[in-house]
Amino acid sequence: MATESLPELPRAHRGVYRGAVRMAQTASEAAGAAGIPRPLVELVNVRV
Repeated sequence: MATESLPELPRAHRGVYRGAVRMAQTASEAAGAAGIPRPLVELVNVRV
């Protein structure tokens, strides 16, 4: 994760950004475990 860009964000937004990244990673890992192709997961992550 690119932590060097985080200090530029306001403190409140930093937590939201980290939470969103963590949710996306968790969804990607869960989909991988379920056998869903990763490109489909990336499409869903972009749409959300």
